[in-house]
Amino acid sequence: MPSPKGIVQTRGTLIYLMFFSSGVASLTLQVVWFKYLQFVLGSSTGAVSVTIASFFLGLSLGARLGGSFADRTTNPLRAYAGVEAFISVLALGITVLLSNWAAWVGPLLGLLAADSALKLPMTVLIGFGTLLLPTMGMGATLPFLARFVVAARDELAAKIGVLYGINTLGAATGALAVGFVLIEWLGVMGSGLLASALYLGISALAFLLSRAPQAEVGTGEAEEDAQNTLDARTRGMLVGIFGLSGFVAIAYEVIWFRMLSLVSARSVYAFSSMLAVYLLGLVLGSFICARFLAHKKDALLSSFARVQILIGASALLSLAMMGKLNTIKALSVNASLALLPQSLELHLADILSVNLVSLAVFGLPTTLIGIAFPLASELTIHRVGVVGSGLGRLYSWNTLGGVLGSLGAGFLLLPTIGSFWALVSMVALNLGLAALVIWGARLKDAVMKRELAVALLASIAVVATLGPGYINAQLTAFNHAEVLELRESKDATFVVLGYDMDGPEPFVQLLANGTSYANNSMIGRRYMGALAHLPVLLHPEPKNAVVICIGTGTTVGALTTYQSLSEIHAVDLSKEVFEFAPHFVPVNESFHTNSAVRKIAADGRHYLLSTQQTFDVLTFEPPPPMDAGVVNLYSEEFYQIAKERMDDQSVIAQWVPMTMARGDLSKILIKAMFANFDHVSLWATNRMEGVAIASKHPLKIDEAALALRMKEPGVYENLKAIGLEEPEDLLGTFIAADDALRAWVEDVPSVTDNNPTIEYHRSFELRALQPDDLLGIREDVSKYLTAPPSDPAALEAARQAVMLSHRVFVEKDAVKKGALANEALELRPDNAFLQWQAEKSQP
Repeated sequence: MPSPKGIVQTRGTLIYLMFFSSGVASLTLQVVWFKYLQFVLGSSTGAVSVTIASFFLGLSLGARLGGSFADRTTNPLRAYAGVEAFISVLALGITVLLSNWAAWVGPLLGLLAADSALKLPMTVLIGFGTLLLPTMGMGATLPFLARFVVAARDELAAKIGVLYGINTLGAATGALAVGFVLIEWLGVMGSGLLASALYLGISALAFLLSRAPQAEVGTGEAEEDAQNTLDARTRGMLVGIFGLSGFVAIAYEVIWFRMLSLVSARSVYAFSSMLAVYLLGLVLGSFICARFLAHKKDALLSSFARVQILIGASALLSLAMMGKLNTIKALSVNASLALLPQSLELHLADILSVNLVSLAVFGLPTTLIGIAFPLASELTIHRVGVVGSGLGRLYSWNTLGGVLGSLGAGFLLLPTIGSFWALVSMVALNLGLAALVIWGARLKDAVMKRELAVALLASIAVVATLGPGYINAQLTAFNHAEVLELRESKDATFVVLGYDMDGPEPFVQLLANGTSYANNSMIGRRYMGALAHLPVLLHPEPKNAVVICIGTGTTVGALTTYQSLSEIHAVDLSKEVFEFAPHFVPVNESFHTNSAVRKIAADGRHYLLSTQQTFDVLTFEPPPPMDAGVVNLYSEEFYQIAKERMDDQSVIAQWVPMTMARGDLSKILIKAMFANFDHVSLWATNRMEGVAIASKHPLKIDEAALALRMKEPGVYENLKAIGLEEPEDLLGTFIAADDALRAWVEDVPSVTDNNPTIEYHRSFELRALQPDDLLGIREDVSKYLTAPPSDPAALEAARQAVMLSHRVFVEKDAVKKGALANEALELRPDNAFLQWQAEKSQP
C-alpha cells in the first residue's frame, strides 16, 4: 500500500499535470475561437482587438468571481473539477456554434457592415457574448487550485510560482502544438473539440482526486505573520501596481512583436514560436521565484521593487537590440544552420532563427516579468483563508491591465509616438512603479534607492545616446534606398522606398512590417495590370468592380481606364495604403483622385460578406498566401462568399503566385476555386505569376470584340506599357481551363476555413513549379475562341515568347538567361515587356 506521503506526492504531480493541460487547452481554444470570430467580425485591427479584449476581460472577471467562491468552499479541488467541466461544456458549445457561423450570422450582417453605425457595438456584443462565460471559467481555475495547494501563507510565493509557471508552460506548449501540429492534423474544429475533451478529462481527474482523503481546508485566521504582512493600504497599492505592470508587460509584447515582424517570417509557425518564447520567459521567471526568492521572506518587497527596475533595464537592452535586428537575424540564421542537421535546414532553420532572435530581444525581460506575479501574491495576500479572493483580485487587475496595454500600445502609442518612444515610455513606467513600491510602501532600503537612481540616470543616458532615429534606422535599413515615407500605424509599420535606378521612372517599393507588398517595377505592373484587364475583357459589359487588397493601386488604376466601369470599390485593411498612392503615380493612374473609385478601409472578406451589392468584376491580390491569416482570402468559403456577390456574367480574378518554394501550394489555391466554380482558367503573365479566372459560365472569347475593346483610349496605353496591347499578347498568357486545369490539381488537397492547408505547409514537398510544369498542361487557347484566330502565326509566336519569358526567370546561368530573353524578343520585337526583360537579362 502506498504511504500517505507517496499519495500526497502523486496527487501533487497529477494536480500540476492537470493545470499544465488546462494551459494547453486554453491557448488552443483561444486560437480556434479567434480564427472563427475573424470570419464573423473580420480581421481588422479593431475587430481583433475587441476579440482579445473579450477573452482577457473574461479571464479578469472569472478570476475575481472565482476567487470569492474559492474561499467559501471546503473542497476547492471538487469545485475546480466543476469549473473545468463547465468550461468543457461551454467550449464544446462555443466551438460548434462558431464553426457554423454562416448559419446564424445572416441577420446581423447589415449591422456589421463597414458603414454601419452599429458595427462597433455589435462587434463588442458578439465578442463578449461568445467568449465571456467560457473565459470566466478559465480565469476562475487559478484561485480554486491555489486555494487547494496553498496550505500556509509562507508557501504563497513558492506554490503560486510553480502553479502559475506550470499553467503558463502549458500555454506555451499549446501555442506550439496548435501552430505546428493540431490544426494541420485535426483542422480548426477538431482542435477545438480536442481542447474541450481535454477539459473534460481534467475535470474527471480532479473530481477523482477530490474524493481521496485530504486535509481540511481551513480559514487560516491565525496565520497572519506580523513580520511579513503589510498593512491593508500597502497591499492595495501593490495590487494596483501589479495591475499597471500587466499594462506594461503586454505593451512590451505588442511593441516587440511589431519590431520582430520586420525580420521574421510572417507564417503561423513564426508567430507561434514568438508567442511560445514569450510565455516560456514567464515560466522561467515563475520557477526562479519559487526556487530562489520565495523563501527570503524579509526581502520579498525589495525583490518586487528590484524586479521592476530590472524589467525596465532589460527592456532598454531590448531597445538597443531592436536597432540591430538585421545583424541579430543574420547571426541567428548562421547559428540555426550550424545547429541543425542538413536534412532539416530548409524546414526548420528559419523557425529556429525566429526563436533565437526572440530569445535575444525579450528573453530576459519576460523572465523578469514572470518573477513578479508570485512575489505580488505573497505580498498582497495576508492570510491563507483569503488565498482565492486575494489571488483572484491580483490576477484580475493584472489581466485588465494587460487588455489596456494591448489597446494602448496598438491604438495609441505606436501610431502617435512610434516604437522608440513607446518602449521608452514603458521603461519609464517600470521605473516609476519601482519608485511607488519604494516610497509608497515606505521601504527603508538605501541600496534600493541608489539602484533606482542609477537605473534612471543610465536610462536617460542610453535614450539620449540612441535617440529616436536609432529605431528608424532599423525600420529603414535598406541598401541604396531613399525613405520616401515611414508610418507606424495601428495596423502595421509601413515604409515607402525609392531607388535611383536606370529607367524612365524611379523604382518605388511599399513595405508592410518589413515585407515587400508591392512596387512599380515592370515585372509587378504586368501581373497587377492583368488582374484588372483579364476579368474586365472577359466580361461582356462590366459596369462595376471591386478590388480587394490595393498595394500600389496598379490594379485599381488599370480598372479606371475603362469608361464602362462607373463604380470601383477599392478595399484594403489599412487606410494608409490609400494615402501612399501618390508615391506610385503614374503607374496607378492616380486612382485615388478618380471619382469612380470608392476607397474603403475594411477587411476584404468581411466586406464581401456584409455588403448586399453584386459586382461584375471581382479581383483579388492578397499578400503572399503563406502569411498568417491571409488564407482567409483563398479558401473555399471565401469563394462561396464572393460567388454570392456575383451575377451570371460576373468574373473573378485571383492572384496565384507560382514562385513559391512548395509548388503544390499554387495548385491548392486553384483547387479551392473549383469547389465553387465549374469554370476556372489559369493565365501566367510573367515570372511564373498566375492569374486565375473563375466564372459561372464557360470561357468563350470573341477575339474581334476583344481587339476592339483593347483599343479604347486609356486602355490601350495601359496595356501597351506592360506588353499586352495586342490580343495575341494577352491570349499568349493562357495556360489551361476547366477539365484540363482540374485534372492538374486533382492530386492536392483543397484549402478550407477548417483546414487552412496553405498556412500549415511544412508537409509539402520543397519543389517549386517550373515552366515545364506549365508547358505540360498548356492548352491551345483557340479552342476557347468563338472563331478561328485572326493571325495564328502571331498567336503562336506570342505563346512561345511568354513561355520563354518564364524560362528567363528561372534560369540561373547569366549567358543562357540573356539568350532566352533575346529569343523571346525576336518573336515579339515591339513588346514593351519583352524589351524590358531583354535589357535586364543581358550578362
